[in-house]
Amino acid sequence: MGLKWLDKEKKKNWLDITREERLFCAHLYFDIKDQEKLFVEWLNSKLEGLQCNPGAEWEVGYEVCFYRDYLYSKSHKIREYNRDKEKQYSEKRTFDLCLFSDEQIIIIEAKVQQGFNAHQIKSFVEDKTAVQGILKDTNENIRVDIVGLCSSTYLSNLEKHGKCAILDPFDGHIITWKEISEIEKFRYNNKDIYIKANDEIYGK
Repeated sequence: MGLKWLDKEKKKNWLDITREERLFCAHLYFDIKDQEKLFVEWLNSKLEGLQCNPGAEWEVGYEVCFYRDYLYSKSHKIREYNRDKEKQYSEKRTFDLCLFSDEQIIIIEAKVQQGFNAHQIKSFVEDKTAVQGILKDTNENIRVDIVGLCSSTYLSNLEKHGKCAILDPFDGHIITWKEISEIEKFRYNNKDIYIKANDEIYGK
């Protein structure tokens, strides 16, 4: 279709110009939904040490406001729960994507236009500990892992400039939008969206 007010000659769509990470994550959410086991199987083969169980029952979540909604499901309002607690849980903290099973939670934090900075990665590590802590009351041994999702160009630039150490807290759990676009047997709604996220947005 194209929108004349964006570009009269090329008639671009909003999708042609957006750099919003949430849009790309939303596309990934709908592609993973109902294909969770296939995606987890791919993750497990791709990321050494992630130790997923593809045979488990998995659910994917998008824009997961984990602390607020988990506590509310247990009849706690987060502000009241936080009172007099040494650990304060953020009512606004939202994870881009999550994969849930009875045994494991995989938090996926994504970047498109930018890379990760040290402060963000430190907060991801803190979230891993915080999620494990808030789940202690369940008496279930639930593993929590953080996976970074970004452009392959960003990774190449880090390697070129000797700055790969910034990603060490991810424990090697890094995937790229390019790799997402190449998953075998995956049913895509729009594979090009991941190629765009990988090749056209970073640094723009």
